[in-house]
Formats: sequence, C-alpha cells, structure tokens
Amino acid sequence: MTIEEKIKNLERSQKEIDEKIREIDENSFLDGIIDIEKYVNSSIKIMWVLKEPYSDEKSCNWREYIEDINDGTGNLGGFAKTFTKIIYTTYGILNGKKWSEIEWIRDNPKITEVIGQIAYINIKKTPGGSVSNDTELTENYAVFRDIVMEQIKLYKPNVIIGGNTIKFLGNDLKVIYPDLKYSKYIESSDLGISSSAIDNLIVFDACHPCIRKNQEIYCNDMIINFMQISQLKENNS
Repeated sequence: MTIEEKIKNLERSQKEIDEKIREIDENSFLDGIIDIEKYVNSSIKIMWVLKEPYSDEKSCNWREYIEDINDGTGNLGGFAKTFTKIIYTTYGILNGKKWSEIEWIRDNPKITEVIGQIAYINIKKTPGGSVSNDTELTENYAVFRDIVMEQIKLYKPNVIIGGNTIKFLGNDLKVIYPDLKYSKYIESSDLGISSSAIDNLIVFDACHPCIRKNQEIYCNDMIINFMQISQLKENNS
C-alpha cells in the first residue's frame, strides 16, 4: 500500500469513527490523529490517551483546536498546562533528544509542530471540568470503549502514553496486544512501562501531563526509557 493510499484509508476510517462518536452522543468532542499525512509519514507513531476534554463548549472537533496550538507563536494559551509536557516529551522521542537538549518553546515555536504527528484521544469523549471523577470516567469509558479500541487498532501506534488512563484500559490493551508485558516502574515520575517486541510497541503508564511534577523528570523518564528500549531492540535484531 502506498503512502497516499494509507492516508486516504485513514481519512475515510477516521471520518467513520467521527460519525460513530456523534451517534453515541451528539455533544461529543471528535479526537484522533491531528494531521493524518504527518502521522503516516512519522517514523515513530505516538498516541496520547487522556481522560476527557476540558471545555465549556458542548461539542467540537477537538483535533482542530489542538492543531491550532501550532500557530507559529509558541503561545500555548489555555493548552499550556497540559500540552507543554506533551510537546516536549513527543519532541524528545521523535528527535532522540533529552529534555535539556530541547529549546524552549518560546524561543523556537517550531517545536510545537510535533503536535501534528500525534494521535490524541480521550477515553471520555464529552467535556468535563478541571478535576476528573474516576467513577464517571469508568462509566463513560464503558460507553466509548469500542470506539477507543477501534482507534488504537486503526492508528497502530508504536508508543502509547496514558495520562493516568492505563488503569481504565489496561485489560483491553492486553486483548489487542496479547504479548504486551510489564517491564518496570520508575518512581521519580510514578511511571509504569510495558512493551511488546512483536507489536513494536511501548506503553507508558504516566501521570496526567498537567500534574504538578517536575517537567524535566516527567519528560525525560519517558524519552530516555524509549531510547534505551529502542537501542536494546536494535542490538538484538
């Protein structure tokens, strides 16, 4: 299958998923791959799985809102609290750079362009407040579970980063990836790591990116462990 065919297939499939999401709840926020062409052409496909959209709006295309972060100014506005760590972690993984080796976004706004290369989904597709309720999230994940699983299967990520969400979908990930095995725990950022060599997949069970944890530690624990696992895989191939 050519790159062009992959892009067209993903565009069609993502549109079908959008329709399914809105059939479940017309007030849902549409999520998924931010820029399909950039995602397809990315050598490392990264999927962030967060809890719920934080917004006062009733419904929107969340992908378009997220894509607007990359407006060339480096000003993340209301997205800064969540997306600063997402951008630095994603940039580090994609470019093989530790946190200290990455320029500040305000000094080099082009760093935000990595947003276009990710898939970004919520386990609850309707908006919530600044504090999430686990009971409500569990109930809503049950509603959108089949959609979330379809998104993961369709996007075929090499890296899944759960922002305090792996506890909701851990068992379902094992259904999709039977060879996924727990690897280790990093205390400094409360990070769990699982991987599957067969599926070329690393799963980071991370805290939510807006949590008040040291940014360098949060980002580096994922960036460095991705580098180490990738290097080990390369040495064994």
